[in-house]
Amino acid sequence: MNSFKRLTNKLLETASRAADGLIFTEKELHAELMRYAEIISKEFEYFRDLTDLEKERFLQRVYHFRKSKRFIYTGLDPQDEIEILISACAVQITFGLRRYKMPFFKEIHVLADQYQLGINQQEWIGHVNRTGIYLSWKHFLLGYSSNNDHYNVGLHEMAHALEYVNFLGFFGSDEFEEDGGAVHPPLALAYADSSVDVVYGKQASTKLTRVRIDPRRVASEARLWRPSGRTGVRTGPARLVTADSAPVQAFISKGRVVLYRPDAQFRYVVLENGVWSPERMIQLDDKLTSEQLLRELHRTVDDQGADDTQGTEQ
Repeated sequence: MNSFKRLTNKLLETASRAADGLIFTEKELHAELMRYAEIISKEFEYFRDLTDLEKERFLQRVYHFRKSKRFIYTGLDPQDEIEILISACAVQITFGLRRYKMPFFKEIHVLADQYQLGINQQEWIGHVNRTGIYLSWKHFLLGYSSNNDHYNVGLHEMAHALEYVNFLGFFGSDEFEEDGGAVHPPLALAYADSSVDVVYGKQASTKLTRVRIDPRRVASEARLWRPSGRTGVRTGPARLVTADSAPVQAFISKGRVVLYRPDAQFRYVVLENGVWSPERMIQLDDKLTSEQLLRELHRTVDDQGADDTQGTEQ
């Protein structure tokens, strides 16, 4: 009870310094935090095993994380329980870290069940991209129904979200907008020995910045890693002609960066040793899907270098 009283006073002090939209009296806020604790305790064994002081800190973070996000619902009505539990999931995955709000993401999309995504309308139960965090509420609850089946879609997607924040949005304040979104969206990410190779660009340009990030442990007992250093180079513009304003896509293969347009002609260029190849085009069966074409492009680039990559020069 004393810990809830202490936490109530902390949050009231915070609210008095910033009009953040959810202002309670002391009695109302105390009741709200008690409700948070009751909801989380029912589903999260992790929370039940915390000490009183840890629970106090956990609830404070859930409270602030929830207020920092906009929850968008598809196929189900808005519910406090949903927002509290999803916020608690994010706090769980970041509980050993100082920064936990994942400011890169402003929206969390909650869908009733699995959903279809992509050209082939594949079934998904969760994913993360630059527009937000997407979760199937049905499968989120299934993930917390058992603690020994190694299945938890909430923690899985929050780990992906944390990867975005730590690796893809961690290039310095000069390349970060005030709203937390990256000015130069990431295009590709690949492991390079013990480091991470990241390629990102900017709108309406084929110039890229390539950064290699060397990870380090956050603390001796922590299992998460964060960037500790970076070296980067900027490329010249690639000669990749586009027919519309849709962004190009990229991947990294054996140290080479590939920019491509998955349109009807599937054009691409390869960066090797700092030099872009001429624009090329894969000419394959037009019945192949974009995913099959992309796999073929991966295979082509993996097998051969930029100078002798199979394709038709344009």
